[in-house]
Formats: sequence, C-alpha cells, structure tokens
Amino acid sequence: MVTLKKITLAELPYLWEISYKSSSPLWVEYDAPYLHTYEALTWDKFNKEQKPFFLSEQVQGIYHNGLLIGATTYYWESRETSWLEIGLVIFEEKHWGQGFGKSAVWQLVDQLFNKFPEIQRLGYTTWSKNVGMIALGESLKFKQEGRLRKTVYYEETYFDIIKMGILRDEWKRKLNENHC
Repeated sequence: MVTLKKITLAELPYLWEISYKSSSPLWVEYDAPYLHTYEALTWDKFNKEQKPFFLSEQVQGIYHNGLLIGATTYYWESRETSWLEIGLVIFEEKHWGQGFGKSAVWQLVDQLFNKFPEIQRLGYTTWSKNVGMIALGESLKFKQEGRLRKTVYYEETYFDIIKMGILRDEWKRKLNENHC
C-alpha cells in the first residue's frame, strides 16, 4: 500500500541515508542531472540545505507499507496564471517498476485538483532518458503536450525534453472509468 504524508523531523536521518548520503545514487541519473551537479551531502549539510525543502508544505513523503521510499512535490510555474507542476522521486532502485510512483502521482493529482479548484491543468517535465516517468504519465492518461527535440546534451548524447500534462476534465473521466 502506498500513501502520501508529510515527512517528519524524525524521518530526516533515514531520508538522508536513502537520498543524499551516497556519492552516486542511481536516482540522480534520471532526475534532470543536466540541470545541476549532484554532490553527496554530509548529515549537517543535508540538514541545512535540504531540510527546509523536505519539510515544506509542497512536499509529501511516499510511503510503502509505512516505509519512506520517496517524495512528491508541487510548485507554481506561475501562480498568477494557475500553472501548477508536480515532481516525483523514488530514491532506491529496488522500489522502481512496482507501481509505487503511479500510485503516488494518482494520489497527488487527486489532492491538488481538490485543493486548488481554480487550476485546470497539472503537468510535469522530464527528459527522454527517463522512460519510466513518461510511461507513468501515459498510464495515468497524461498527454505528451510537448517534446523539445535534442534540447539537452548530457554525457555526449542529445536528449529530448518531454512536457506531460492532464486537464481537470480528463482526470475526472479517468476517475469515473476506474470507479465503474
């Protein structure tokens, strides 16, 4: 069973262990590494730099049978125009490919459409190397709204930027399909 809930202060040491302690965690290879250089963090540096983010209102932990395995987030691309985006990370490879991310995004999208009745669309950005995130979106009826071809040059290869999105009425139809 996958649930979303606020990450607690007491969980931060475990979160650090699965996210930023290692010098080269695999999750970083898919989390837009072309935008930033990852560096392993000491506990003190994690506590100083990442704690505010992980304890913020926009972040929820992803829990599988009570165990913290990742995080979801949302952020305003433009509050004035009601442009809301989401993000997801599952830190350890052993939890990938089992539907945990799909369940987390399902819950997050439902929460956000309920929390913000003014928004008509939710979306996220990924890249063509992250086939898991593309497939996850497609399985939830997100549409590929944009593909910026060969936009990212990373490790001597060009990759596409992928924009995925779903409209409120599409989400309602998806909910109705699953309750019939």
